[in-house]
Amino acid sequence: MTSNGRLKVALFAASTLVVLGAAHVASAGLREEAPVFLDGIGMQGAMGSARNTSDTVQWIGCGIYVEGLDSPSAWCEGVHSNGTYRGCTTTRKSHIQAIASASNDSWIFFRVDSTGRCSSVEIQTRSSHPPKKL
Repeated sequence: MTSNGRLKVALFAASTLVVLGAAHVASAGLREEAPVFLDGIGMQGAMGSARNTSDTVQWIGCGIYVEGLDSPSAWCEGVHSNGTYRGCTTTRKSHIQAIASASNDSWIFFRVDSTGRCSSVEIQTRSSHPPKKL
């Protein structure tokens, strides 16, 4: 084989490895879309999925409020793509700690009791949930 032939084989092999490597990187890792979902008396969804949808309706989030020396209170709320709103408030320390752990790209789950209080709150931040696109 001539040096020109060896160069072509080497370039072909290198380009094949680059393409295969890029394909592997592009498909690596679990991806889970989690748009806002009504769950019985609760709601769940990933903030990134809600933000990235094509509709302009759905959203989900939680927050913490403290005024002066008062004890903190928190809330979770959201709107499904069909326009259904759900929300709850809480002063439970465990709920507030969970809500404080949320990031901009967390998955949120909350249940609402008959008085509008949060009966459960779950926050997950995982690599499989999509980040928000600006």
